[in-house]
Amino acid sequence: MVRSARGRHFVPAEIATERLLRLADLQNQISLARNQVMVGRRFEVLVEGPSRKDPAVATTRSRGGKVVHVRGSFAPGTFFEAIVSAAAPHHLVGSVA
Repeated sequence: MVRSARGRHFVPAEIATERLLRLADLQNQISLARNQVMVGRRFEVLVEGPSRKDPAVATTRSRGGKVVHVRGSFAPGTFFEAIVSAAAPHHLVGSVA
């Protein structure tokens, strides 16, 4: 720890950065594990529009707020059933049921 002029204690930047990276990695592991439980489940999803990374994929959202990427072109505002086929830490991948 480093003491400031006012007597406060600060963690050195390199230690703080390393801790933040470890925390982010742990959170990604937890998020992935929670999303993997959803593989094989069906969700009603709402189409938000094409994915920013791949316009051949639609970004949809479940009623619970989970992002589900589905291959295909769908009009924004469309609802349909999707089956989750894969999981990532921050989204799910699915197909039309």
